[in-house]
Amino acid sequence: MPNASYAYGRKVMQSAPVRARLAQVADRIAATARTLAATEGASVQVSREGGTRPRGRPYERVLMTAADEFGTAEKPRRRILGRAASSTARTGRPRSLR
Repeated sequence: MPNASYAYGRKVMQSAPVRARLAQVADRIAATARTLAATEGASVQVSREGGTRPRGRPYERVLMTAADEFGTAEKPRRRILGRAASSTARTGRPRSLR
């Protein structure tokens, strides 16, 4: 049986403001990934999906449909999502302003 603080934490994590912030960060990362892909000439589809894990924690996931992320024998590795999810993209602020 979970204690009261666990139940409170679960309520907070499932609240609308927390879910909205997760979606906002995922949208920022997706927009950055689209910009990087367009700059590098990669034709990719970037999307966002969200949900709730079995124990109630919400999540947002940014997906990309291309081999450009990790590369192939013929294509170089680009790491578009990896670069888009850098700390600057997540927070919207350069490292020096934190």
